Amino acid sequence: MTTKAYGDTNSNRSDRFISINVTPVIAILRISPDQCTTDDTVSTLGTCLPSSDCSTNGVASGSCAKGFGTCCIVQKSCGTSTTYDNTYFVNPGFPSADTGTGRCTLTVNRASSNICQVRLDFIDFELSQPDVNGECLTDFLTVTGGTSTVPMICGSNAGQHSK
Repeated sequence: MTTKAYGDTNSNRSDRFISINVTPVIAILRISPDQCTTDDTVSTLGTCLPSSDCSTNGVASGSCAKGFGTCCIVQKSCGTSTTYDNTYFVNPGFPSADTGTGRCTLTVNRASSNICQVRLDFIDFELSQPDVNGECLTDFLTVTGGTSTVPMICGSNAGQHSK
């Protein structure tokens, strides 16, 4: 059996080296703030965000975008604003009940120009009951800035919604 070693000094070939410059490929992945289902026990709807955005806007609860995004429960409270779908407006002491008085506002900005309606779903929302005439005198929610008029909301509203 005969073998030949490459690079042998008896060879008539000259050794050649090929230099290859490899540029690392950097993929830029855009995670759309789409609706996702969280991993919490009540199957809350969340918003798919990069983990860094979720940490400043809410609570991470699962993954989305094929594992590249975080299904985020976006929570906002008094004096804040949001552009995310499925934003949960919570009282300042959440999850405890709030017995404070005064004005508490949330500004909802359109995420895109093609949005023409906002739906408010009241998951757990209890205010003072209206008086005998059906008027909200003590506690109430008002919605402003839309093209339609939403009446003052008061009383027990858990499980209800408004457009």
